[in-house]
Amino acid sequence: MCVMHRCWIMPRCHSDTRGLGGSGSLTRLCTKESLRMRSKQLIAAGSVMALCSMQALAAEIGANLYGDLRYSVGYSDVEDGADDFDFNSNNSHLGLSIGGAEGDLRVTAVYELGIDSGNTTSGSDDTRQAYLSVGSPYGTLAYGQLETTYKQAGQRLDPFYNTGVGTITGTPFGNAGAPVLGPSFGLSALTSDTVDQGLIANQVTYLSPTIANLTGNATIIFAENDRDNGGQTDFGVGVEYAANGILLGAQYLDIRATLNGTPNANFNAGLPDRTKATRVYGGYGTENWTLGASWEPLEIDGAPDRDYYFLSGTLRLNDSTRLAASLGYVENVPFEGQSLSLGVFHELLTGLEAYAAARYSDRDEEAILNNGFAISDGASVGELVLGINYQFSLAGLF
Repeated sequence: MCVMHRCWIMPRCHSDTRGLGGSGSLTRLCTKESLRMRSKQLIAAGSVMALCSMQALAAEIGANLYGDLRYSVGYSDVEDGADDFDFNSNNSHLGLSIGGAEGDLRVTAVYELGIDSGNTTSGSDDTRQAYLSVGSPYGTLAYGQLETTYKQAGQRLDPFYNTGVGTITGTPFGNAGAPVLGPSFGLSALTSDTVDQGLIANQVTYLSPTIANLTGNATIIFAENDRDNGGQTDFGVGVEYAANGILLGAQYLDIRATLNGTPNANFNAGLPDRTKATRVYGGYGTENWTLGASWEPLEIDGAPDRDYYFLSGTLRLNDSTRLAASLGYVENVPFEGQSLSLGVFHELLTGLEAYAAARYSDRDEEAILNNGFAISDGASVGELVLGINYQFSLAGLF
């Protein structure tokens, strides 16, 4: 159920688009107990709000159980390092949405659970999303733990999102401070499909109605505590134009604190301190091909500014098969360099697709050393991946 997300140029909506506005990550720096407590608080708050809202609506309630199961096996050939075989679940998850409508007003509650071990430091399954949204002709308002619109803007451009080559972790990227699970090389960790990066708790997010093909969004992410520099409440704002296959937009995040220096901060994402992140993006799409581009300049207190550049394209060969390519380049990050990905996706059955993909990454060894980072293994790596994705939706449960 796409509540606020506007699927644009990619040939298919990922199931995480059931999140607000569309759906990794550095692992959460917290204990199992705090994770369970936060999940219980979110679920309880969402349940109470949903019940109160539903009682006010004399409407029939509908439910949808959905899932996105993603698995891959990959081979890595690392320069001056050991070759590696990996089997991965690429942010597989299950979700339940319950909604009701009366006239122009619609209330939806969503709970989504990750079913692989990649979402937390504890290695356990983790609550990905838990939120309540209310939609009307005046826009949509949501509260809880959900995707940021900043994340969604990058995800929609990435044909390899949540695949075996849509991640920055493991042997090929030993310099990464923590795994970036979901986005391709060239998209920042703020695009990740995991908690504390692209899935953020304590959000109040508003998406405006579309007027003259323009849609705006604004977000406040509340702090759990304050610190001496004025608190850690974070803010986001953005605007997007979409019409006739054209997409143009900009998203901005003011991240006041990160987990690197503040234990209860909202964001991790490998950021050492306060960060001002901007994404300028655009693209063009037809029924048979798409092009997309994203540029992310990140201003970080006390550290060199980072830049992320990303280009992508798809070409549909027939109703079942499409080709995909992406090119990424990053500056002033621990794995600075460029990366090229190529792949072919084939739909076997409704919701079930198989793919083969390859990625070659060439890290800039001199730049990495000049920025004070160490080189892990060699500067370049080639990867081959075979994967399968299965998406399902069981609507009308009651």
